Amino acid sequence: MSRKKQIKISKNKQIELDIICESLTGNEIEIIDSDNKNQIGIKGLLVFESANLFYIKVDSSIKKILKKGTLFIFEAKEGKYKVNGDLLLNSIISRIKKIK
Repeated sequence: MSRKKQIKISKNKQIELDIICESLTGNEIEIIDSDNKNQIGIKGLLVFESANLFYIKVDSSIKKILKKGTLFIFEAKEGKYKVNGDLLLNSIISRIKKIK
């Protein structure tokens, strides 16, 4: 019988891992910094996520936002979280595989 070693991590690290590993679709999202300065301040509902893009519904339009080089704030049930889009590159499945 093999035993997996239990690793203790801080609550903040656990929240970071949860964000990286879960689907963020359906959460409110805001861009607070970006390589594309025209995107700073965009806020809306995350409606779809691909490997490299977030699709955010703003009013009646959908904006495609590159994850790379962008800093986001997500509003989730637990609170607001600042997340670097570089950590969210690839699909959810690929992100989970990288952690394991």
